[in-house]
Amino acid sequence: MKELKRLSLSYEQITPMKQEELEKLATAGLLDDETLARIAHLGRFFTRIGELAGDAVIGDVFTEAELQFIWRDTADPSETEIGRHPPIH
Repeated sequence: MKELKRLSLSYEQITPMKQEELEKLATAGLLDDETLARIAHLGRFFTRIGELAGDAVIGDVFTEAELQFIWRDTADPSETEIGRHPPIH
């Protein structure tokens, strides 16, 4: 039996996808490790944004520099409290 090729998706390909579609691909083992790492990074990034936005009031905004800092800070799962989360919640 021929082994299926695992997909390698970029951030640009991942972000417009529906969560259900990503979950199906992940549970079927069709995503490569790099893609799973990108999905985990996006999860850490948006979790951090959500945590920080919890104290926000109307009119608060993130600056580009703040978002870039959060993006870099969440890139490595060992450097954050959040760590790596599976793509399925």
